[in-house]
Amino acid sequence: MVKGSEKTSSSFQRKQEKKYILTIQELANKKCIRFTVEPTGYAIKTIKNIFLIILIVYLSLYYSFRYIDLDGYLKWLYCAFVISIINFKIRAPTVSTFTVLKDHGVQISNISGWNCLPFFINKLWFVEYEFIPRNEVVDIIINEGFQPGFQVVFYLALIVKKQEKLKLIFPVCIRNLLFF
Repeated sequence: MVKGSEKTSSSFQRKQEKKYILTIQELANKKCIRFTVEPTGYAIKTIKNIFLIILIVYLSLYYSFRYIDLDGYLKWLYCAFVISIINFKIRAPTVSTFTVLKDHGVQISNISGWNCLPFFINKLWFVEYEFIPRNEVVDIIINEGFQPGFQVVFYLALIVKKQEKLKLIFPVCIRNLLFF
């Protein structure tokens, strides 16, 4: 191919950024496979969230203490209350894991904790596990859905016996999915 013979128009091409990192691990003598989806820039997002929390806490305490006269320990109690409320609202980015256990079933786990805690503590305290036995799994499918604005997205889902809805495997990858 001759250099410069390829014509591209930047106005029509849209670069798709990868928003998540997929890690695949084979465990326990190939009887277990683990798929982990972690947002790209996990550490940067966590640091941004921590700075946002510090800014919100500082501004709320600054304006609160200007108009409210509190004594010693009540100020510290108020500070702890504000920090905990903001930590509940601004969570760490979610990390999802899908584990296939040969001859047993599948396990789905999601970790989304507090920004001020290290990841291993969030993993201990805030992990949500869901195990689905093999005999309840009908099929694993790649389905398509619509996001607002009618953008078509593809997602991985499980069909489980006695459930009316599909079970999304990596729900953090899909926001505002519309089911008709």
